[in-house]
Amino acid sequence: MRRRFGFTVVELMISLSIFALMSVVFVVVLKNVTDLWRKADAKDDVIRQLLKARSALARDLMNASSKPSEVGVAQVGPHGNPGYDGAALSFLSSDSGSNLANWTVDPHGRAQFQSQITYYLVVPAVPNPNGVSVTGGAADANGYEQQNPFKWLIRRVDTGVSVFNAGWNSWLVQPGSTTLPAGQKLVAERMLGFRILKTGPLWSFELSAVALRDAQKHIALGQVPLARSSYTITERFGIRTNN
Repeated sequence: MRRRFGFTVVELMISLSIFALMSVVFVVVLKNVTDLWRKADAKDDVIRQLLKARSALARDLMNASSKPSEVGVAQVGPHGNPGYDGAALSFLSSDSGSNLANWTVDPHGRAQFQSQITYYLVVPAVPNPNGVSVTGGAADANGYEQQNPFKWLIRRVDTGVSVFNAGWNSWLVQPGSTTLPAGQKLVAERMLGFRILKTGPLWSFELSAVALRDAQKHIALGQVPLARSSYTITERFGIRTNN
């Protein structure tokens, strides 16, 4: 019997077709996995930003004053947009500003106020790192800008203060550099919104940020409303002050 070696043309064509089909399936699966990874990574980045903001607020407010005469709430801006940048909050605190683990209290456990802490969300006057052009759109029903996902949440500490400075609104300035002045700290960047829903002693806040790496693949980032976007994560939470 004569043995046949090699492949016929038909067998070769079938093999190539199977290989091509497997390659297409592999590319599709790889694309889906890459998309899922990008979405998960973008979401993780948003959650980290929101957690940093929430943790900082919780730490400061737990031993802050809740007296109306020692607390201030305002709106920031607008800075080149049709709506407010975000909300602002200022209060007396027993934090010395030295990043100590504990606050200063008297023998009865009551806080001794020695600084005024201010949080505010603002559109910085610096190019955003993503190089995205942000245009002003219509403000939402509450008057807040809702298209710029590159806002900064800034924490300012004024030490040696025991009486609330009623002129704190003048501190809500638009940063012109990535290097903030002494006493100020960038708590979270790439934020969309910061709002105060209820004042103390049981405060209620709303923070929102956008999954940028995922959103910029599908929408005109910075040119469409994002408050209700599927790429936006919004967190509402409450904090009770002890004073």
